[in-house]
Amino acid sequence: MTPIVEAASGVMSGVVKPILDKFVMDADKRLEAEQFAAKQLQELNIAQLEVNQAEAANPNLFVSGWRPFVGWVCGASFAYAMIGNDILNCVLQITSQYTGKSVPKLPEPDTTLVLEILFALLGFGGLRTYEKLRGAAK
Repeated sequence: MTPIVEAASGVMSGVVKPILDKFVMDADKRLEAEQFAAKQLQELNIAQLEVNQAEAANPNLFVSGWRPFVGWVCGASFAYAMIGNDILNCVLQITSQYTGKSVPKLPEPDTTLVLEILFALLGFGGLRTYEKLRGAAK
């Protein structure tokens, strides 16, 4: 089962089914409503895939390039936070000692939001790799 199908089945079993069990007493109508909800979820997933394909195929960089842009910004921010900030502080300290003038230390960047987005992007990339390895990629 692909991760998308697993997520949809999780929504069905964790959200839709308990609501239907509570509010729809007739078993036949409940089954019919579950099938309708599953079909709607499937149609939403297909529609999102079509939007993703249209965005990726667009020659306009502002349409097709926003995802790579977010990836590059997150990667550059992470690199600056882990390496660049320390190197710049070291250079400023050496410059301060060489010139005799006091140079303030750069503050540590807050990477909370950047890391959340970066880990989400890496997770989605991992799911895509998993799909390719399983032969589900088109």
